[in-house]
Amino acid sequence: MPAPRPACVGGAAACKGPTRAPRFVTLSYTEALRSALQNGLAAETQRLDQILQEAQWESVQAEYSIKPSLSGSSQRPLSGADSSAGTTGSVTAGTSWQLKTGTRLQAQWQQNLNRLPGSTDPRQATAMLELIQPLLKGAGAAARYPLEIARLNDAVATFTRQQAFDNIFTSVSQSFFDAVVAQQQVELTQRSLERVLQTRDMNYSLYQTGRVAQVELLQSDADVSQAELGMARVRNAAMASVNNLLQLLGPEWSERRASSVKVSETLPDISKEEIPTELEPLYEKAEASRTDFRAAQIALDIARIGLARALDDGRPSLDLRLGVSSSNTAPSGGSSTQSTVGVNWVLPIDRTPLRLQRTQARVELQRSELSLKNASRQLRSEVTSALRELEFARAQRVLAAKNTELVRRKLDAELTRFRSGRASGFQLSAAQNELTLAENAELEATLGIQRSLLEFHRANGTLGSRRTAALQNP
Repeated sequence: MPAPRPACVGGAAACKGPTRAPRFVTLSYTEALRSALQNGLAAETQRLDQILQEAQWESVQAEYSIKPSLSGSSQRPLSGADSSAGTTGSVTAGTSWQLKTGTRLQAQWQQNLNRLPGSTDPRQATAMLELIQPLLKGAGAAARYPLEIARLNDAVATFTRQQAFDNIFTSVSQSFFDAVVAQQQVELTQRSLERVLQTRDMNYSLYQTGRVAQVELLQSDADVSQAELGMARVRNAAMASVNNLLQLLGPEWSERRASSVKVSETLPDISKEEIPTELEPLYEKAEASRTDFRAAQIALDIARIGLARALDDGRPSLDLRLGVSSSNTAPSGGSSTQSTVGVNWVLPIDRTPLRLQRTQARVELQRSELSLKNASRQLRSEVTSALRELEFARAQRVLAAKNTELVRRKLDAELTRFRSGRASGFQLSAAQNELTLAENAELEATLGIQRSLLEFHRANGTLGSRRTAALQNP
């Protein structure tokens, strides 16, 4: 008759004697979010994109600022008959200013720097001020098209960056919840292992009194081996989940070993969180809040401006020019002032490129309109699906909790029957396995609520407020 085996809770490794308790670095949900949003690779990429976006916006605005310039030239023959002719040259200073109305102001001053030996050639300085006002092409609102397009592109880039941070929040939240669930699965599997170890001890005791057959001892040993294998699997899965989480948090955490990090929070009870069920208000809120839908709206505005710009480019160019110039001659001291008025016009003859430009702009406008309609339909579908999934996840969690309670009662009854000799070890083992499956199903249902809630807030465009609230928690 085999001797009773000691109950080594936690598997064979627990029988090797006391071991040194490992030191864990605890990681909270808030700390994980902050690290990912500040130091993660995706966050660093978004910060670089923001720097480029700000530089592009400054470049567009610089088109409407005063632009000074300074240039000069000087030359002297080195050989030939004119090698002693002296030096000729000039210095020119000027500035230009493009107004948002299309008007252009230009000012220029030029100084003659000729140095001719034995010559009485005068040195002449000239100043000029000119105003150019477009009357057809580029006049009025058309002059602000580039600035408007740049402003809208800047808004799209801002929405894209917000969407990227929402994606980081979603990824970190899901990975953190997965790690918490994996950690709880380790605890559930540990309790399951303790139950089968206790059952094995009871079987050995009953076997000694002849109340159970040896086949039930073998079944107990098989159950213990299966439970220990399950423990190894869930521990490995827990470390993999933590490692996946650490890779999102930047160098400070990604270089740590998963076995040295432990998530510090359990999943919060969000089953009673108030969620509106009226769809129309949810649709309106989502259209006002979702960054991808607002970006589609802005893309339509950009396409409309693009078509207006293409039509404006096809108009003849007619500019009114007003100018005044003054020149001063040294050493004689003579000066003169002259005012001018005129027009410049350009009438394009080959209009093929212009027709192509207008066609492309109209097609782009139609594409943007279709994209916005499709985005609206997709938004409504996602909001409806997310709400239904959240309601289903909550109902599933309630049912899973009830099932776990019933299975736990069933196991207690089977254990009582087993101790009184009215149930076999096989029936007790089946009840224990059923409880393990029920507890895991309840845990997965709880995780399902978290995932469904994240998807619900994403579909409704409220992830930004959720992210802010999560970061403000201690």
